[in-house]
Amino acid sequence: MDILKCIIVEDEPLAAEIIADYVSSVPFLELKASFTNPVEALHWLMQNPTDVIFLDINMPKIKGNEFITAAKGDFQYIITTAYQEFAVDSYQWGVVDYLLKPVDFARFMIAVGKLKTKNNVSPAPLLPSKQDNKLYQYFNVNKNYVKICVNDILYIESVKDYLKIVTINQSITTKAKMSDLEPMYKLNQIIRIHRSFMINLNHIVSFNHNEIFIANQSFPIGRQYKDAVNKVLGDLV
Repeated sequence: MDILKCIIVEDEPLAAEIIADYVSSVPFLELKASFTNPVEALHWLMQNPTDVIFLDINMPKIKGNEFITAAKGDFQYIITTAYQEFAVDSYQWGVVDYLLKPVDFARFMIAVGKLKTKNNVSPAPLLPSKQDNKLYQYFNVNKNYVKICVNDILYIESVKDYLKIVTINQSITTKAKMSDLEPMYKLNQIIRIHRSFMINLNHIVSFNHNEIFIANQSFPIGRQYKDAVNKVLGDLV
């Protein structure tokens, strides 16, 4: 598989750290550099081969469209910004995708799955193995970004407009929807078993046709999920 060399151009250190952490979880991406100053990034691009640029669209010195015009090269751009109103304009610049801050890992993986390799083929967005502790996601908890190891998640509970995420070491509550996490988390053995619950198959203690037990707690298998869940559970035996 072709490895895509990428850089981050982002004037917010925390946002840059989150993107860098996500990049480290993707086998076909290699982070070469990260810049808070877009002028320094432009100078670096003149001397170093680069395939992908994660670009903040609203920086003090140079705006996103100005950076793309100045860079000139045949780069693939994934835009990151806190301003949703810039989405339409960014697509007119030929960017691959547009990520709204705080960037969600599942949404990040969808974006990088659209990238093209040197053979013009979209790479499969592979996740690390279950033993790889580099797979993290940041969640907004009272305006602080809390880092969660996805492999440590025991279960996720939907409570109205919020999600309660319980791991081996902690429990957090963040404003999000189950559907935001479900597609990508399924690849990491976290599946939906009920309208209100997702569970991590790796932490199951016991189960039957109606419920699953994790950490001394039982979780019901919803009627509409029963056939699919019991098939997955059957494959574990």
